[in-house]
Parts: sequence; structure tokens; C-alpha cells
Amino acid sequence: MSTHLISRQVADKICYALNLAFVIDDLEIHISCSIGIALYSQDGNDKNTLIKHADSAIYMAKSLGKNCVKHFSDID
Repeated sequence: MSTHLISRQVADKICYALNLAFVIDDLEIHISCSIGIALYSQDGNDKNTLIKHADSAIYMAKSLGKNCVKHFSDID
């Protein structure tokens, strides 16, 4: 199984868990998340490049709507 696929599965599980309603002081709270992923060596070889590429991926994910996951390598 590829690192790309594994990271996507983990990110999807995080989004699913965060999408469940939270109850705090009898108040039901709903949240969503967007996740941008950059993978070492495929998307960059140093922390600054990986952070920059993950940041680009999360901006793309946010532009696509709620609960979205985007890999930097999938950006057109």
C-alpha cells in the first residue's frame, strides 16, 4: 500500500472523527476540517518545502469545501 493512500486514509479518519457532533454543556457543536498533505521526498526534501507544499494543499482543500483532504501532488 502506498504512502499516498495510507496518508489519505488517516486524514479521512481524522475528518470523520471531527465531523461527529460534540456536546458541551448541553450544546451540540458541529465542526469540519480540511487537511493538506505533503509527503517527504515525493513533495519535498526539507521541512520548509514540506510545510510550504502542505500549506498549498490545505488552501486547495479549503477551496473545495468542508471536510476535504488534498495531497500536494494532486494539485493541478
